[in-house]
Amino acid sequence: MTKKTTTTTTTLRLSDPGVREQLEALPASLALIGFTTDDGQPICADLDAEGPHVLVCTGTGGGATTILRTLTAQLLHHGSHALVLDHTRISHR
Repeated sequence: MTKKTTTTTTTLRLSDPGVREQLEALPASLALIGFTTDDGQPICADLDAEGPHVLVCTGTGGGATTILRTLTAQLLHHGSHALVLDHTRISHR
């Protein structure tokens, strides 16, 4: 059995070609996390199928703040509410 791995690009911007169009085409229940590098398919968190909560846990420099900003912006755009708990009390003012 061959193990398939999927990687994402290190930098993805809304201004990159096709990103905005793919983002706008997604249902409100899908939060875009990134795209696969092999065929450019979106990687999403399905909040209807997987539950209405998202937990992001990484070490320092692991990208948790970036992914939370990305997810939160998308969810707020669709009328959701967001609660960010930061135990350090200094990262998210």
